[in-house]
Amino acid sequence: MPTKRPLTTSTCEQEPSTTLATKQCGGKDKERATAMLMSDLTGTRHPLFLVLRMTKSKIKTVVQETLKVRQGFGKRLWSSVEPLEAKNTCVIYGNPTTWWNATISLDFLKFHFGKRPDQATKNVLLLWDDFSAHWTDEVVAYAESINVVL
Repeated sequence: MPTKRPLTTSTCEQEPSTTLATKQCGGKDKERATAMLMSDLTGTRHPLFLVLRMTKSKIKTVVQETLKVRQGFGKRLWSSVEPLEAKNTCVIYGNPTTWWNATISLDFLKFHFGKRPDQATKNVLLLWDDFSAHWTDEVVAYAESINVVL
């Protein structure tokens, strides 16, 4: 059984092991990403939602456009992200903090549950942790409107 060591930004093992190893490159720290994985009772996996770091524009109108039209990505980068989403059946967002937020929570609910044919007659139980972006008034109200029990 391999010994467990604390994970640092400069850990690198010579032999393969079951633990995660990273190596610091170019004096930079690891980048952050947020992922939402979902499967149902039958084991069916549903599309992955990813949030990646993306610097926001200094122009407010551009920021609003990127959020509404391109999920937080600029025009040039979106042309690369969009085919990745289609090829890998996933949804990718970009924001400066790489944190999940209420807007992404709403989009997640709309994407997975908003067009269910049986939403008027059947409830869905969605187990989320207590992260504040999952529990805003707008998210809770929308979930109730589509019969998703949080």
